[in-house]
Amino acid sequence: MILLWIGSAVLLLVIVPVVVVLLGRVAAPVGEVERAAHELAAQAEKIVSLLDAVDELPETRRLVGQTGSEVSRYGAALDNVL
Repeated sequence: MILLWIGSAVLLLVIVPVVVVLLGRVAAPVGEVERAAHELAAQAEKIVSLLDAVDELPETRRLVGQTGSEVSRYGAALDNVL
């Protein structure tokens, strides 16, 4: 019976504080990793929103080419007027 009391005292006075200290030392880095993961997710969300316009690139290329020919026509018309 006395060994049970000694074992319980050792558990409460030695093992439990060691476990609490180790959990405290692990909790801080886990919090930092969680914050970094949230920041990374926010940045990834911004990047994905920037990639939404990629589908419109062929139309943009076509319009830019069309604008170049229209500017040439405008320049030729100005030469005729002046």
